[in-house]
Amino acid sequence: MKRFLTLFFLVLLAFSVHAQILIQSLETLSETERSRLSLTDAAPEVRLPSYDYTTLQEENREVTVGIPFQFGKTYDMKIGLEDGEWYDEGGQSKWKLKISSPRAYSINLIFDQLSVPNGAALYIYDRNRTTVMGPIDESNSDVEGEFWTDLLPGDGIILELLGDKEALKQVKLSISKVIHGYINTFSTGFGASAPCNVDIDCPVGQPFGLSGLSY
Repeated sequence: MKRFLTLFFLVLLAFSVHAQILIQSLETLSETERSRLSLTDAAPEVRLPSYDYTTLQEENREVTVGIPFQFGKTYDMKIGLEDGEWYDEGGQSKWKLKISSPRAYSINLIFDQLSVPNGAALYIYDRNRTTVMGPIDESNSDVEGEFWTDLLPGDGIILELLGDKEALKQVKLSISKVIHGYINTFSTGFGASAPCNVDIDCPVGQPFGLSGLSY
């Protein structure tokens, strides 16, 4: 059982220990952050393909001790800055992109490249704006290997990048995988009684999935 740590715990541990990325709510955002962020879902959209998750839900609804609990389906993607939209608002430059997956209980991302220089910051929040991840900036984004986000609730998330124009020109952003959560882990006590996993290796012992173990 000790080998089987939850993906949620691993990603959260990586953020808290290695990246120090805040997971916030609207209430905990600073006034400055609230004034800078648009916090709307008005953005170009990348939509995951339709899929019948019924079989996967039935197969993985029950917890089996010693077997990693599958909660999400991974889609290989190639999403970059060209998929979003650049615009000026309130005297600052911004970039936004929405990623949605019909009937998802959660969405999380795996970047194969993410570098946000000084003067820029990336925030990721769910469509209902209950959870805000960020700021992701110079201090916590430029890592080798993959960069994993935490699980964000709901069927749609928004990426919002802001900063001065010169800094934004230096941003490097590439999303290689999007994970559709087909099990509602938020209402069932995620990882409380059994290990969790998606259909890819977990980043055991390394920040942001630099290496994984096959269970």
